[in-house]
Amino acid sequence: MGTGEDRFWQEVGNQLNPGWQIHLGPGGVQVPLASQDTFLYLFDTATMWITGGATLSSEMLRARRELQKLKMTPAQVAGLAAEPILECSQAQLTGDHPKVRLAMTAAVCSVTATGTWSAVMDRIGSPAGHWIWMVYRLQDGESLGRPVFSQGPRVFMQEPDLHRALRTALASDLGNPNSSVSQMVRKGGGAVLHPTLQQWLAESR
Repeated sequence: MGTGEDRFWQEVGNQLNPGWQIHLGPGGVQVPLASQDTFLYLFDTATMWITGGATLSSEMLRARRELQKLKMTPAQVAGLAAEPILECSQAQLTGDHPKVRLAMTAAVCSVTATGTWSAVMDRIGSPAGHWIWMVYRLQDGESLGRPVFSQGPRVFMQEPDLHRALRTALASDLGNPNSSVSQMVRKGGGAVLHPTLQQWLAESR
């Protein structure tokens, strides 16, 4: 990750402290605190690297307020967030690494800048639930991030449930040629997908 992106998210993280409680656990096996009601998973579709964290819905709302002060477009935020996530994926960093925490901060902020966030807030009035930030690496060297949301118990998703959510999102994104994600992926020359995801996609067609 470039020093500019690194410094940017460090500054954002500093603005959110104290009280910025992201609890990271490789593979989503850590037990969250009773007060934590919002779960975030980072997923790289090229390597199947994944990590998860839990926080308070109030912290997600605070991240949204801080991000609004920066007056950045959703595309700008998502572009900046992709770099720390892809760096963690390439190095296969674990949940306790500082750069993973940085990537989690970036993804949390990116989620709050999306249309999915707005739709969830309009529908249920709270970000509490499970968020997945999926990153697609494109053949032209660019990347594309998108959120997935689902409601569920206040525990980390078990692997079968997480894989089911990812399969559904993948089929929606790439199995439907008319989806906005599919169109953007085609514009970038196609997505670099892990062989397992290629199989999932083939099975969905």
